[in-house]
Amino acid sequence: MKKWVISLISIIVLFFIFFPVFAQQGSNQDNYQHFVFRLKLCQLSRYGAKIQYFTYTGYVKTIYIPASFINNLLFIKIDPNTPYSFMHVVLYKGKVWRILIYLPNIMVNEYSTMDLSDEEIKKMNDIKEVQIYF
Repeated sequence: MKKWVISLISIIVLFFIFFPVFAQQGSNQDNYQHFVFRLKLCQLSRYGAKIQYFTYTGYVKTIYIPASFINNLLFIKIDPNTPYSFMHVVLYKGKVWRILIYLPNIMVNEYSTMDLSDEEIKKMNDIKEVQIYF
């Protein structure tokens, strides 16, 4: 009888030790996906941003972000500790949640504040939701 009580207590103690660890594996962290892309160009204007980045296969893709999404979705950070300019994209449940642009210096070739063409402004005004392409 004494061995049975000790084994029951040990099972209960193990349950309280290991159960919280296994319960944390299915947390909200599974909903977030992080991607890092090398930046080719980040062009800001009063209409929004034009970002060109290299996909994982080496192709250049372009996304347009309207001015209403800047500082809500797009953030540009200057960090002298970064070795090169890159874009960090966070997806939440498959949708773009945040785009962080890291620049080692404000004077890098990848960053520009030139105005966009009329065609690019028209594309930018038509965007309702930002999508990332791989």
